[in-house]
Amino acid sequence: MNLETQYNNIAISYNEFTNCWEFEFNGKMHSVSSLSEAKKTIDTPPRKKFIPISVLYGNWENEYLPARVTSWSTSRARITFTKDKSRREVRMNDLFEDTAENKILIDRIHSLHLAKDKIDARITECKTMMTRVVFKEEK
Repeated sequence: MNLETQYNNIAISYNEFTNCWEFEFNGKMHSVSSLSEAKKTIDTPPRKKFIPISVLYGNWENEYLPARVTSWSTSRARITFTKDKSRREVRMNDLFEDTAENKILIDRIHSLHLAKDKIDARITECKTMMTRVVFKEEK
């Protein structure tokens, strides 16, 4: 039995040995279990190849580490760190563009954290100099 059909000028033929519909599309051979799957495959636009991009990963310690995004979804991304080539899945909110402007802002953030640490130390120093309440027992 030789069953063949065409969809969008693509020849689709039935292979009774594998019980599948086979066709060539986008330079690849495809084998699917139904004609509706073949139609869906042909109608689905090809995915564009993702080109890795350079980013800065900001972690909770206020470090901004250079990395490359290798894949992503709506809320998460897979990155490879530039320095040690380790990989991690991270939240998209923790990624920043690797630009000169962002690096200037990161330097400003570090300066503000240093100033905050100095102010916190001065506050602690003032608190230790304050006279504390001492309750004395009556005789």
